[in-house]
Amino acid sequence: MNKILVLGLGKFGHRLITELASREGVRVFAVDKNEKARQASTKYVHECFGANLDHPESLGRIMEKTGPVDTAVLGMGGSMNATTLTALHLRQRGVGRIFIKAEDEQHAEVLNAIDRGMDGPHAFRIIIPEIDQAAQIAGRVATDLVKQEVSLGDNWELAELSCPDRMCGKSLAELEVRQRYQLTIIGWRESGDSPLQHATADTILPEGCEITAVGEKKDIARFVAEFDN
Repeated sequence: MNKILVLGLGKFGHRLITELASREGVRVFAVDKNEKARQASTKYVHECFGANLDHPESLGRIMEKTGPVDTAVLGMGGSMNATTLTALHLRQRGVGRIFIKAEDEQHAEVLNAIDRGMDGPHAFRIIIPEIDQAAQIAGRVATDLVKQEVSLGDNWELAELSCPDRMCGKSLAELEVRQRYQLTIIGWRESGDSPLQHATADTILPEGCEITAVGEKKDIARFVAEFDN
């Protein structure tokens, strides 16, 4: 069971808990100082706490009630200082994955510097919604080949792509996508509504199908640029 603590129930936080509510294997706790926001969240979370997140010391009292947490998400508004201190306290309390909604790229740099300067594996996962959403949309705007892109962090990406005509009717072993483009095709589907099927070296890609590839962003961009011409 993945225990998730969502701090801040604005538009971002509320949308997140509604999405998480349909996932199996998670238990979600939420925190916000606004009573109306808490009332709106009760049907989506295991328990909701009232606290002013501008005062990170209140976090200790909350975590005494939740017990150890695997993942935290800071979707709170307010001061950059409060967000940074809360993230620091979560890391000191042993939370292994901390997703943080940064105000801008400068804030993201500060958070990453703090994370790198502490002992143990890196825990911070930085989100800048406007930039992240724009980056995801950009690929779909630029070419019909890109159906969807999901960032995996550290410049890696999962992309759903229309299978280029030149690849149809050939097996993945013949196409040598990994050797030529440093991409791994992990699945394919006949169309956007069809179930995803596992891809193997013997998979022959039918005309009009979609493929799911994993690789570095630069390699996916290079692949798209070649086949989009």
